[in-house]
Amino acid sequence: MKTMKKTALIRATINSQMKVLHWNAGGLSQPKMTEIQDIANKNEIDVILINEANVSAENVQYYNIKKFNIYTLNKTRQIASGILVATKDTLKTKFKIITQDNNNTAEMVEITIWKENKQIKIESVYSPPKNKELQLDKINITRATIIRGDFNAASTTR
Repeated sequence: MKTMKKTALIRATINSQMKVLHWNAGGLSQPKMTEIQDIANKNEIDVILINEANVSAENVQYYNIKKFNIYTLNKTRQIASGILVATKDTLKTKFKIITQDNNNTAEMVEITIWKENKQIKIESVYSPPKNKELQLDKINITRATIIRGDFNAASTTR
């Protein structure tokens, strides 16, 4: 009897896995999107986070990934800006912009996902090199929160 309960627990844990792919793209192109699609399919990825996507209202239609819903924080600067989030179309998802780049401040988005009756929050952060404050206090961090991103945090040690 104890073995059965243990097996059921292991199966429940395995079934509620969430696979997240994070990439700092330095700008998206069609070949990069094709590569992302291939990686997502081969590895059964649930969520894709792309920082420095350089996505805008004018070009967002070119960044589709089959069987994924696309959410964006459009770029606000000439270079290295914007976040693209893709979630499997079978997942219940809520997308929210936390902060937008305004004079070299951090860009942050929050994705709340429900999978197998469990809620998880994923925060994607892009902090430009000249940003001095991450403003992580704007995020409600819980045990079910994952924070990913490009923090441009230089080490002070050598």
